[in-house]
Amino acid sequence: MKLFYQFSAMCFLTFLVTSCSGPYEYWDVSQFNINESILDDQEDVTLIYSSGSPDKSEVDFYVHLVVVSDASGDTVNILSPVSNRFTQNDLNTTFTFSDQHSAAVKAIQNLDNLKEENLNKVNFKEYSKVARDPKFDFIADNKFPTTIGMIGDMFYK
Repeated sequence: MKLFYQFSAMCFLTFLVTSCSGPYEYWDVSQFNINESILDDQEDVTLIYSSGSPDKSEVDFYVHLVVVSDASGDTVNILSPVSNRFTQNDLNTTFTFSDQHSAAVKAIQNLDNLKEENLNKVNFKEYSKVARDPKFDFIADNKFPTTIGMIGDMFYK
């Protein structure tokens, strides 16, 4: 538990700095150990790190999040296709995870072309790269298991 608090304090400092736009690079998705079953859809998680993302109108990359599962206490990477623009105020906040196969993720990824009648026909957009700010590799470059999805507080259980 002491390690969790030390890691959280380190992440808090990271949020102070990462809230500003930084020089982003990208990692290949293959660098992450993907395990789609590490978090359940609609599971509560606590945010401890977000890579942020470049200011781009066309998102063609994942945002890297590090969270702690409220159910298991496990630390997990999430590759999110959505740039939530988290700030330091979001640190240690509980959000709900939605996996890549959920209607919520598909809908948010396809807002421009979405019609209510075609939601079931919409596919998840996969990306091959993950946004990273090299100044924070000491947090982001880790061995935690990784899943793909997004977090937010707008999901209903």
